[in-house]
Amino acid sequence: RVSTAIINEVVNEATMWMAPPTVGSRSGRIYYSMQIGASPPTIVFFVNDPALFTDTYQRYLERKIRDALDLEGTPIKMIWRGKALRDVGRAARKGDSVPSNIRGGIQPATGSMMGLMTGKGDKSEKKSRGKGF
Repeated sequence: RVSTAIINEVVNEATMWMAPPTVGSRSGRIYYSMQIGASPPTIVFFVNDPALFTDTYQRYLERKIRDALDLEGTPIKMIWRGKALRDVGRAARKGDSVPSNIRGGIQPATGSMMGLMTGKGDKSEKKSRGKGF
């Protein structure tokens, strides 16, 4: 297994040489990546939107990782994960419906939980804490 720091260093260097693609006004951004499996090596990329990363760019990153980590002849499995929770929170604040591709088991924040996310606490929660808190 390869540490997250080393994989991120390799990915960061690769993105410095060739920036992620831009689709319209949106450009792809890789927040971080990590290895989650060893046989075959499986690397997860946490990105803003997986749809922004073309097949060509994915092959480019795979080649750079393969060269840097000496994985010649070894298949590499790459998983691209977007920011689903952020999208659910935005949809809940706007009152929009949650997109079906990120609905799987994630519930939008409502009620007092939304207050915790925005920093506006619920008064009923403060009363239930008791004196001195």
